Amino acid sequence: MRPDMRRITHVFASFVFFLLFQGPARAEELLLSGSSMLTPLEESWVTAYVREHPGRAVEVLATGSGIGVRSATGGRATIGASDIPLDSRRKRQEGGIVPIPVALSGVVVAANLPSLPQTATLRLDGPLLARLFSGKIRFWDDPALVALNPGLTLPHLPVRPIHRSDRSGTTFLFTSYLTHTSVLWRESFGVEDRPSWPRGSVGVSGSAALRAALLKTPGAVGYLGLGWLEGTPLVRGSLKNDRGEFVAPGLDSVQRAAEALGRAPAFPEGFDRSLVGGEISGAYPVVGVEFWTVNPNLPEETMQDVRDLLLFVLTRGQETSFVGKSGFAGLPDLPGRRRLRQLLLEIFPGNAFRPTTAG
Repeated sequence: MRPDMRRITHVFASFVFFLLFQGPARAEELLLSGSSMLTPLEESWVTAYVREHPGRAVEVLATGSGIGVRSATGGRATIGASDIPLDSRRKRQEGGIVPIPVALSGVVVAANLPSLPQTATLRLDGPLLARLFSGKIRFWDDPALVALNPGLTLPHLPVRPIHRSDRSGTTFLFTSYLTHTSVLWRESFGVEDRPSWPRGSVGVSGSAALRAALLKTPGAVGYLGLGWLEGTPLVRGSLKNDRGEFVAPGLDSVQRAAEALGRAPAFPEGFDRSLVGGEISGAYPVVGVEFWTVNPNLPEETMQDVRDLLLFVLTRGQETSFVGKSGFAGLPDLPGRRRLRQLLLEIFPGNAFRPTTAG
């Protein structure tokens, strides 16, 4: 055999050996980008999912809801996490992206008031909150706050509002409540994921940064997802709902708000709405549905991994050991596992993948 033929034969044999003994290729990593409010729950889900599915890899990035949705649309992320329900116009703008509900969240008003016990809760309504965040109430012992909280000794401490500076679904839910309840806010600012905040309010990017700013600033007031307040000394606000009740934030009051979705809402369409206001007795008034948004034209192999992850999230992932521990509530009245699997196949067929052959 000629030397060049022996060399070709050796290379071919090495290639065959590689194919036979290298083992299965490592699965493509799924990139989950978006809502920072949802990040603690997502990390809990992903840790358990990867443990049960060796070879799978999922990375979670807290980039904010706005970036998350755009990243999923543009192919820079596999899944975009968002706290904002997408209407039909926005779905068309984002290339037909599909939002899938995954959990319920509550946005909590939190304040750094060291002189108050950690068990204290501030009674707040929409008009008062609008005045706090617009700079019209300058000190915590303002007569309007004292009148609403007769059982608390409020300090003579400057009010220091802190807001999210990035495009944020948490901000969208918070300003939805302010717009729903306050003429001042509705006429001056409105519902936005990144509004033009009044002068004097300090902006930070992301939930982690906002929590850190609150913790180091006496007199500060801000807004965070319920799960981000666990283990902090921050004082929480009991907010007035549409029935005139002051309701403390908690898993029960967030779950109570979900009754406004109706009995056995259709999946996923029946969850695509805001729950701000609290029209049911005992319902916390700043509640939203958390969504994972997916481009329906992902490659087949990637889509299979997405469906498997979603099936885990919508079944085992709804258990209290996941959602409750992270400060969220599970979705009510989901279909059974078999029906969910079929629905996910119908919603995400993964029809962009086409096998190719050489030549």
